[in-house]
Amino acid sequence: MPPTDSSVSAPGSSSGSSSTPEGGSGHASSAAAGATTSAASSTMSAAGDRAALEQVRGLLLAEDRARLSALQQRLDDPEQRATEIAEALPDAMQLGVEDGRLVRALQRPVDQCIQRSVERDPQGFADALFPVMGPAIRRAISEALKGIVQSINQAVEHSLSIKGLRWRVEAWRSGTSFAEVVLKNTLLYRVDAAYLIHNDTGLLIEHALAETQTTLKDEDAMSAMLTAIQDFIQDSFTGTNEGLESVEIGGRSLWVLRGPKATLACVITGVPPRSLREQLDRTLRDLHLSFRKQLEAFDGNKSSLAGVEPLLQDCLTLAYRESAQEDSGRAQWIPWGLIGLALLSGLGWLGWTQYLWGQRLDAARNRLEQAPGLVVVSWRPSGAQRAHLLVDPLAEAPEAVIADETVSAWLQLQTRPYISADAPIVLERVRQQLKPPETLRLSLSNAVLRVRGQASDAWIEAVQALRVLPPGVDRIDLSAMITEETSLLDRVKAAIEPPDEVDVAIDDAELILSGVAPWDWIKAVPTGLSAVAGLVGCDHQGLRVAELAQAEAIVADLDETRVEFGDNHRLLPSAEEPLDRAAAQIKALVALQQTVPFELEIDVIGYSDQAGSGRWQTWLRERRAEQVIRQLGERGVPTEILHPVPRPGFEPPEDSAAVAEQAQLRVQLDPVALPPCWVG
Repeated sequence: MPPTDSSVSAPGSSSGSSSTPEGGSGHASSAAAGATTSAASSTMSAAGDRAALEQVRGLLLAEDRARLSALQQRLDDPEQRATEIAEALPDAMQLGVEDGRLVRALQRPVDQCIQRSVERDPQGFADALFPVMGPAIRRAISEALKGIVQSINQAVEHSLSIKGLRWRVEAWRSGTSFAEVVLKNTLLYRVDAAYLIHNDTGLLIEHALAETQTTLKDEDAMSAMLTAIQDFIQDSFTGTNEGLESVEIGGRSLWVLRGPKATLACVITGVPPRSLREQLDRTLRDLHLSFRKQLEAFDGNKSSLAGVEPLLQDCLTLAYRESAQEDSGRAQWIPWGLIGLALLSGLGWLGWTQYLWGQRLDAARNRLEQAPGLVVVSWRPSGAQRAHLLVDPLAEAPEAVIADETVSAWLQLQTRPYISADAPIVLERVRQQLKPPETLRLSLSNAVLRVRGQASDAWIEAVQALRVLPPGVDRIDLSAMITEETSLLDRVKAAIEPPDEVDVAIDDAELILSGVAPWDWIKAVPTGLSAVAGLVGCDHQGLRVAELAQAEAIVADLDETRVEFGDNHRLLPSAEEPLDRAAAQIKALVALQQTVPFELEIDVIGYSDQAGSGRWQTWLRERRAEQVIRQLGERGVPTEILHPVPRPGFEPPEDSAAVAEQAQLRVQLDPVALPPCWVG
């Protein structure tokens, strides 16, 4: 608090000054000084109070003052205000669009902006609309061209026919174009115009025309009249909600399809099918689904329904009469057909001859490439130098290999000599150089010449003394050679090279063979023994064919196959496994039959119980057997070796009741006799 002592005067000073005259003056001065001091003290006291009040106010209102300062700063900062408005603007615009106020508010400014933008920079506006307008323009041009091409096709189709000539006379007499006459005679129906009319107001919403001109001059008047007729019909025929559906106007029809909010009226030329009304009805439903709100709020302003025109354009369809409905005779096309057939025949003959020539050239090249001692260096049948070959002196002549004089002459073969390393050529070169006896067999593998058989010691020594081997031979293997002193048994073994499963013995100069051997080896035994001297005969009754042994094992397993049936001739699910196994075994037998000649026949026996008549039982057995054959055929088994049983004279066994619902396979395999192993 401010001090108060300065406002009180001292008692001694006041009494002393009042006893003299000068003291009166001094008293007044003292009083004035006292008053000044008192005023100063009061001012200081008030300032102190305000400071204290401000301090208390700062403590109580500091947070509010900070908020007011921040708010003032937000209002004074344009960038911050723009950021906040940008955050809230999308939600605000969404709310405005939902209730329609934003659209109404922006309609005029947007229109003015677009108008000024087009006036200021029309090229830029055109560039911006190009991605949208381009496809639309292309589609319109494409549809127009399709119509033109279709009309041209119709005119050309009938221009050279008798009917076309008659139509030309009609066009000349009527003064119309030939295309219009063709269209009139070939058109099945065409939707010329489509109008969408609002039900409540009777106003025309939009229309689409198939041609630039129409007989309806005033579309608005037409829509009003049609609405009036609809109202008249509904008012006159009380108790019904049906209205006008169609009106015949000369050669045209007016179809009226009424919807909840709008009516679709179509002008049609020709005789339209019932399916067209269904198509138009779907279009009307699509219009109501897509523009429901706009139709409800329609007040004569067509801008909100500008998008209905493409749907109305889809209604403008047309169809032509099928050729089967026209005159049956097409005699006018016979000359052109014959000419076309002759051209096609000529082109086909030319193509076929070229194909055959190409096949002959390909066959010639394949023969040359596969022939030993010949190498095809280049092959250009269409060039000047058509074929270049490398030819070994021991190889067959290229012309003989081709075996086609025409192809050989055409190719103009050019050859150059070389030394071939092909095995047949090398072996022929060895025979010419070494002159081996006929008792020897030569083979070449990896440039190693292997010699087998019997030869004189002199010939063997001459071969061993060779310093320069024939071209294509790096080494000669004489380990399998038999000299004249070798025993008869060793010479036989060297000549026939028996498998490990075959036993070879000699009894009084007669060869005895036993064991299991492949069929190809058995067939080659006589050829091998023909070069063995001192042998008087051969006994091979102890030999068994390996492939036949394998086939017999398959037959033994196949004979046990049973296929089960249910009622009638229906296979049970359990029949799939034995059928698959039997099919695999039969195909294995057929593959073995390609190596070993043996006869293979398979009977498929169907069984049945004793229920029913004899004819029924026979029929059921045959059906079951045929069902098994069909199933095996579907699995790749040749059905010509499968025979259904019973055949005439067949009787089922007495114990057939045990297998009454089955079918069985019976295999008969007849092997052929072994070929002779000795030719004396």
